[in-house]
Amino acid sequence: MAVEQVSAKLSDMEESVTVEYDFGDNLADAVEKYGEETVFTRWVAAARIDLQAYMRGLIKQKKTPEEIAEAVENWQPGVKVARSKSAAEKLETLLSKLSEEERAALFQKYLGGGQEAAG
Repeated sequence: MAVEQVSAKLSDMEESVTVEYDFGDNLADAVEKYGEETVFTRWVAAARIDLQAYMRGLIKQKKTPEEIAEAVENWQPGVKVARSKSAAEKLETLLSKLSEEERAALFQKYLGGGQEAAG
């Protein structure tokens, strides 16, 4: 038996309420206890939420609908995909760590226009 302690509380409560619940030991046990349709329906509901979260991350990255559709083809529930920063995001992070003088010197060196090239 896979009896688990499950806790819940409301935001205005100081203490949570804890109960014990048997979710089953494995997939076969869960299907036996709750039925195939219930187990599958709950799996789809949880996977849908994970997929929506993945898609929101791609939307925040300003991906096109086509790029999102392509990324979703390779998506698997439960597999975390590390989001890499774009070159512009990496540059912005690095530049934010420099002093005004260091940034001005870089802009002068690479753009030849000093601070006016940066603005």
